[in-house]
Amino acid sequence: MLVIIFLFSWSLPLIATDALTNLERAFLLNQASLLKNVLPANRYLNISFPAPLSISNNFSSEQSFLIFNYLFSRFKTLEFYSIHLYYPLAQKGTAILRARWSFQDRQTNKRYALDVYFFLKTSSMFPALPENTVIDQLPWKIQEIKGLPR
Repeated sequence: MLVIIFLFSWSLPLIATDALTNLERAFLLNQASLLKNVLPANRYLNISFPAPLSISNNFSSEQSFLIFNYLFSRFKTLEFYSIHLYYPLAQKGTAILRARWSFQDRQTNKRYALDVYFFLKTSSMFPALPENTVIDQLPWKIQEIKGLPR
């Protein structure tokens, strides 16, 4: 199940479909390996999830991969879909994706739902983006992930 996002304003850029596809497929298929393309390579990623996940710290891309690998093995995704995409933010090449993630603990069978916010950025790899740059063709990387209980 892939979500296609339509924006009614032609002036707003779309996040590259690859980034959205990788995020959604990783959560829906419980495969952390699909996140490797959207994790930042040379910087730390802030991940913050409430209980029962109880994670809050800065992690390297390798650590982030291991964390999601553990989460996907312990918690089964029931649904994951994009709700809103906010942009443009103050800086060109940045966006916030809001998604709903519901999952079930494989050990206790309890179900949980979170609103997950992904702060995405293209310009981390490109110090200065020219004015005529087509943003949706650049690779997007996750800068921060924050989950809030629903």
